[in-house]
Amino acid sequence: MGLGRIYRCDVIGFPHASLIVEAQAILMKFLRLSIERFLEGISDTDAEGNTKWNEVIRTGLKMNNAVVSWSRFVHENFIAAPRLEFEHILSQARLRSDASSDHLWLLQTEPSYFKRYLRKLSETSVMKALKSSPMRLPVLAVELLADLEMNFCWRAIVVEFEHLRDLFQKHGGEVRPGAPLPRSIHDSLGALEVYLVNTVMHRGRQIQASLVSRPGFEYLYDCVLEPDGCNATFTAKKNIDVSPKSQKMLFLLQQLMEKPDSATRYRYPMILDLLEDHLPTSDRQERGRLDNMLYEKLFDYLVLQELLSAIRMHRSKNRIHELAECRRSEHRLAWNVSTSYLSGNRDSLAILRAKGVHIK
Repeated sequence: MGLGRIYRCDVIGFPHASLIVEAQAILMKFLRLSIERFLEGISDTDAEGNTKWNEVIRTGLKMNNAVVSWSRFVHENFIAAPRLEFEHILSQARLRSDASSDHLWLLQTEPSYFKRYLRKLSETSVMKALKSSPMRLPVLAVELLADLEMNFCWRAIVVEFEHLRDLFQKHGGEVRPGAPLPRSIHDSLGALEVYLVNTVMHRGRQIQASLVSRPGFEYLYDCVLEPDGCNATFTAKKNIDVSPKSQKMLFLLQQLMEKPDSATRYRYPMILDLLEDHLPTSDRQERGRLDNMLYEKLFDYLVLQELLSAIRMHRSKNRIHELAECRRSEHRLAWNVSTSYLSGNRDSLAILRAKGVHIK
């Protein structure tokens, strides 16, 4: 029973409890030193200093524009665990599913839309290198296949959340923090988490491959194609500084595409906050590096992250499931048809296959 409560995140077990206490002690020491430095040189009788301090206290030690609209859980340590808001989640997923379906419909019915989209795909450094290669058309086909694949993902995600919503309506009284989840809800949450994690990782690899070859970032890398035309290597140019300090946007976008459980990745709220701070203060040329193609892919990616966060923040928490286990036990759309990143048969990218794109 004790282990079950720990795995459900009802209580904090060893060694997490000791690590949290140590982190709190370090944080309190840092805050104490910060306040001491902040008050250094200010006397109790200094009217101006008292006014400044009272103003800081009144605003709650907040900066300008401190309200972060993209995250409802910035102060998650001090509020109750959020409930799954199915109407909001399903509206987000259906919106992306409908947008993807409209895109595919226009590609098939509007020649002008199809030609314009192919021109956008051809703007990358890879497509320029393949200008006279017979691999040009297959690579474009892989691009279109990735769009079709993402449409399937969104439709499958809608089905998964509708199934989970129906289970919550059936067993709603049994779902509460501190109590074990009903078996059907437990398995559905675990399967949905597995599907979203794999989709996020796959979409992240797609955007990483696309990012370095789009017009806004291609000048930072040399693109070298292998003789077979199916593999490409991107190497940072030696005469250009690609450090995080000089290429802040590139660094933040690459951080955003890191694996969800990577230990070296910044937290998503922090990355989005840094981007939100960077873009308004940048010039037009810097903002223009994010073209429409990248914006659309990033929007898809961030919605996926929001859905994954909603599942992982649910309490009581489900046990971590394995992909093979889910494929045996689940029989809905996401599991009846094997997508590329779940089956392992192929790994299509927005530019080339993931196995054929190397970034140095």
